[in-house]
Amino acid sequence: MLRLFLVVYIWFEVKLEKELKNFILIFSFQVVFLVILGLMQWQKQSSVFDNYLFFGEQVYDSTTFNVARTTINGEQRIPAYATFRHPNIFGGYLSIFFIWALYFLTTQPYLTTNLVENNTVKKNWQHKFPINIKMGFIYLVLIMAFVGTITTFSQFAILAVLLGSIFYFVIKYFGKSGVFASLLVTFFVFISSFLLTHLTYLGDFGKSFLLNPSIYRRVNLEISAYQMIVQNPVWGVGLNNFTVNLSNYLPLSQVLTFNQPVHNTFLLIFAESGVFVLLAFFAILFLCFRSLLAQGFGFPVVLFINLLQIIILGSFDHYFYTIPQTQILFLLTVGLSLTYTYTNAKV
Repeated sequence: MLRLFLVVYIWFEVKLEKELKNFILIFSFQVVFLVILGLMQWQKQSSVFDNYLFFGEQVYDSTTFNVARTTINGEQRIPAYATFRHPNIFGGYLSIFFIWALYFLTTQPYLTTNLVENNTVKKNWQHKFPINIKMGFIYLVLIMAFVGTITTFSQFAILAVLLGSIFYFVIKYFGKSGVFASLLVTFFVFISSFLLTHLTYLGDFGKSFLLNPSIYRRVNLEISAYQMIVQNPVWGVGLNNFTVNLSNYLPLSQVLTFNQPVHNTFLLIFAESGVFVLLAFFAILFLCFRSLLAQGFGFPVVLFINLLQIIILGSFDHYFYTIPQTQILFLLTVGLSLTYTYTNAKV
């Protein structure tokens, strides 16, 4: 509940046209630091430091139980974690800021104009540095965000980067048609996430997917979520109680070695908090979309695409709802989106 006040504060107090340069600086340097740390972890195949206190990096190496792994040319490798609990979370985090860098890189005229406030011309932070340094830094952030996402080997994060980039250019050059196409693709991905339990209907092709541990674990969690929803449709099983109740709903043949929330944010909200909270969640997203779509092309398109990315990623994972870093990032996106409502536009 306390973090919801962050949304309210941003909604009513943040003047995005004045604070945008600060957001750029903060998140750009943050991306550079996280990716450098992630690359060092990838090279070392373990955490760089040996305690939890230094920058919040968790301790791990090749012997750590349940550490994430990927196979490259027959060799098992540990993806980059940075300061996150899982590489997927790191990848999702970077995918959001990749679109930020892409926008600022392709709208250089905005970056080189002066800001006028109270009839006083104030120099944009961009005027403090030569143009080649400015552009070089934005390019660096863009490249590092992409490279960092690749080192996480998170397929959905990479998909979010690719789709987000396509959405951006389609909207930029086709306007409303691009917006409609982006919404349609996102809706298709969203609906597809609820059909994992029906992969067997695709014959041998679908069954081959179920041989992947990442898929069949998600399927078992999704089956359990559906059962919780059927038995507790109104109020759910209680906030943060999904994993507590999971053992009562998993298929009998499933050994309890993957006790995690269902990897679908919307099913998780429904299962834990019931239908009314889920409808409230959809209402917040609708309000954000309505606010952003009422604006012309500009930074609102970045927030619009970020929300689409969060829906895509949230359809196959839960970290924007359950993990502190990405939860705050989601709330920040919602708050910045709501600053475009008529209430704040009059201020």
